[in-house]
Amino acid sequence: MSDHIPGSIPRACDCTYRGHLAAKPQVIDKDGRKFVSARMGVNMAAPNVPREEQDELTEWVDVMAFSEAMQARLLACEKGETVAISGNVTKRLYQRRNGETAVGRTIIADYVRAAGASIAPAVAKHGANDKPEPAPHPDQPPE
Repeated sequence: MSDHIPGSIPRACDCTYRGHLAAKPQVIDKDGRKFVSARMGVNMAAPNVPREEQDELTEWVDVMAFSEAMQARLLACEKGETVAISGNVTKRLYQRRNGETAVGRTIIADYVRAAGASIAPAVAKHGANDKPEPAPHPDQPPE
């Protein structure tokens, strides 16, 4: 089985994937080393692909986070949440149950961003059309 697939990404490269988490991320302890593991579905369909054919173009990517900061960010995410993950991607060839050769990808998370993280705290707390309460003046005593 050749390790190179024509038209595929190089064996290891920096990439960013945007997709949905298949399940709640989990802490794994392997040989005394802890990391967070997750799996995300990335829709690889071009905009002109009919909706009924897009499921066939979902790529499943394994995610691993080793730094404490990225572990915390990933653990704060929930199943189905949209996330963007950047890092080094490696690929491996494997045999599916039906005997077909497939490509598996793993990304080592250098950066994790959940879709909800881009919402400003005032908007998340009060709603998009509400005005947040002004911050008290530093000289004003608390109520």
